Amino acid sequence: MLLAVFLGLGSLSVLSVAFIPSLRQTYLIQAALSWEARSTIAMRSLVWMVSWILGWEFLHRYVLLRIAVRKYATWGWVLIPLSEVLYHLQKPLIEALGMGVFSVVLTLWSMKRKNMLLPFLIHLYIELFLIGACLFVL
Repeated sequence: MLLAVFLGLGSLSVLSVAFIPSLRQTYLIQAALSWEARSTIAMRSLVWMVSWILGWEFLHRYVLLRIAVRKYATWGWVLIPLSEVLYHLQKPLIEALGMGVFSVVLTLWSMKRKNMLLPFLIHLYIELFLIGACLFVL
């Protein structure tokens, strides 16, 4: 049930790109390009995303989370969302804030369950949906 809720929220956040000017400028909407051009961009985007996403989630919701909680038992987990928000500040503020909320919930879930699969699947879905939406929908 939680997976379905987050997939729905992730879909809405990606679709919001079409309505929020700062996001629309960040994520170039390329649905007007030829099918061949969009396919090439999609393949490059997929290769790029696959090259980092597992490492990102593993480092944040497993390695860094375990170290932070061990070192600072009560509030160590806060370092993970803080790290992710700081990274996303290079993008529009609304995306950084959304990432912060996403990160808090999924970091707490990972800490309680000692499992990073749900955060990984949701992050993977959002990235894939964003690529597809920018190239074929928006």
